[in-house]
Amino acid sequence: MKSPNKIIVRSNRIVRIELNVKFYYDTNCNEVVARFEPLMITTSGKELSHAKEMFKEAFELWLETVNEDGSVREVLEI
Repeated sequence: MKSPNKIIVRSNRIVRIELNVKFYYDTNCNEVVARFEPLMITTSGKELSHAKEMFKEAFELWLETVNEDGSVREVLEI
């Protein structure tokens, strides 16, 4: 069974990335916050499932950006 704090991101290439994302409920904004400290990515959603989807989208955009500038291997230490 998949851990509730693991996010699996798949791209159109044969890549599978598992990230240990921290989730918590923020009472100030009444949303679930998804935070991945090593890459400084933070997103939120009204529910856990929405926060996960928002995080996946943010991570995919981040991955596209570092791939375009050629630093993906350096950043992910591949």
